[in-house]
Amino acid sequence: MQKKINILASLLVIAFILGGLSTCTRGSFRSGWESERDDMPEFAVNTGLDIVARDNFYPQTLVNTKTGEQMKVSARSVMVGMNEMPDDVAPESRGREALDIVWYILMFIVCLGGPIAFVLLLFVLVTSIKSGGIFLKGNEKVLRWMGAILLAWYAVDLIESLRHYFFTKSLIALEEYKIIFEAPSFYPLVAGFAFLLFAQIFAKGRKMEEDQEFMV
Repeated sequence: MQKKINILASLLVIAFILGGLSTCTRGSFRSGWESERDDMPEFAVNTGLDIVARDNFYPQTLVNTKTGEQMKVSARSVMVGMNEMPDDVAPESRGREALDIVWYILMFIVCLGGPIAFVLLLFVLVTSIKSGGIFLKGNEKVLRWMGAILLAWYAVDLIESLRHYFFTKSLIALEEYKIIFEAPSFYPLVAGFAFLLFAQIFAKGRKMEEDQEFMV
């Protein structure tokens, strides 16, 4: 039993860390923080776009070098680099630099501190369960904190997605494509509420144990 608990806990930690890296990487990619390659030119704005074709579903072509065919292409995600800022946006963007820095720091704290706190809480929970104490008040609190971390994680990802969407819409308009909003994964949201539900189940189990002890 304890071996199964250890294996499941280890898998949950690995999945959570990988998810955190994915979230932070996507956030930094949207904000233009990606590590620069040696051959990458410098732009005033260097960011990714989620797009969909307007009228013609395959507005572009690419050459298949194996067959020479001109293949029809409809892009869904692209990287763009631009040096010219729209006149009505450039002054505002300079005024938002301080708020951007504060947001990046908050995102970094959640993306880095969240997985660390989650792993520590998971260790506390597993240790408590292995020692024979399942329906304990401390376990309820641990599950609630774990759920709160996951919900905060999702909230940061959602806000960053919305922030990036409206920012790029204010800078860029494409002739053949529309910039679309790509919602973040719902898995942290579902998992967060699941942990809160488990906390309530633990609370119910603890109350039933207390009632049984009182009746005895």
